Amino acid sequence: MDSSKHVLLSGVRAEIMAKNNGVEMVDESYFYTEKRLNQLRKIQGTSEIRLDHSELIDDHKFGTVGAVAIDKNGNIAAGTSTGGMTNKKYGRIGDSPIIGAGTYANNLTCGISATGMENIL
Repeated sequence: MDSSKHVLLSGVRAEIMAKNNGVEMVDESYFYTEKRLNQLRKIQGTSEIRLDHSELIDDHKFGTVGAVAIDKNGNIAAGTSTGGMTNKKYGRIGDSPIIGAGTYANNLTCGISATGMENIL
């Protein structure tokens, strides 16, 4: 956050910025687990993806947590942690945990943590 005025980067440009700022890079295989790979294989073998959005992929998604809290001084905080989406569309960036998109807190108004999936492919 000290190296750019941009809040969110993705893809090749994010990798370049990370490397230029000394972030340790690892091979993609670091992020694979047998359990998640098996879940992906199962859903790809049993779900038909329709471009007209008439059928959602049954994700059996669990793991997203949202919270809003207010402390004894009246300060409001919000946070959203997403478990992700199996078989997501290549390049998709989830917006639920992003401040201002699905998560927001302001001492003068309110705090929110919104999450969910509604006809997204």
